[in-house]
Amino acid sequence: MICIHFQAARPVQGWLFRRIVDVPFETCVAALRSWQRSAQDAGLRIGESLLCGPIEHDRDLGICRIQVRLARGRLCPLLTMRLEIHRWSISSTAVELIPCRRVRPTTAYFRAGHFLLDSLARRAAAFPGLATSGTKLAHRTGIVPSGRGKEHEMSLFIDVHTMDGPVGLDEVAKAHQADLGTQAKYGANYLAYWVDEEHGKIFCLVEAPGADAAAAVHRDAHGLTADQIYPVTEGI
Repeated sequence: MICIHFQAARPVQGWLFRRIVDVPFETCVAALRSWQRSAQDAGLRIGESLLCGPIEHDRDLGICRIQVRLARGRLCPLLTMRLEIHRWSISSTAVELIPCRRVRPTTAYFRAGHFLLDSLARRAAAFPGLATSGTKLAHRTGIVPSGRGKEHEMSLFIDVHTMDGPVGLDEVAKAHQADLGTQAKYGANYLAYWVDEEHGKIFCLVEAPGADAAAAVHRDAHGLTADQIYPVTEGI
């Protein structure tokens, strides 16, 4: 088994989280304001994380922002981040969670960020007055039912894709969004990816019950299966 140590800090923007939610921008903003009013001064709690402070509306850019304090576990201090919401299309909204300083990209960080955005997406889709029959939201879990009354523990994998030539970040981002929309079927959780654009290399970090489940997500979502997949353990 390969042991991976995440040591080098990347630029802040390298570790942001993004969702494209099939909910109109105005509905997302109204939902956020409603939740904030109900929480009053205590802030809106999502799991152990907290959305706090006033909502800032940059009308020139069409972006709403609010401060987030992300919980990554009992032994880690809350991480200050900002949540940005902006219009993606007439019927969908882009939601981004961005760290305010350099951050060590641990598995706990990825899990916490994905959990927060997925929870907000589900809440927005359930906001009163919104028809959600066609809304597709990714579901993530740390334990996957086996269908036989047992449970499968999740394992970490890194897979490697080697393309025929250079690859663009936008292309990979679209494929990753397709993974997020497909992974629930296979009980997988695609946490992060890295791209070597010049040499056409893509590396994906995924939590899954097995390598077959991780590969099935790629195959079903876009057909770009990995050339290699390795079980890994996060370094301390």
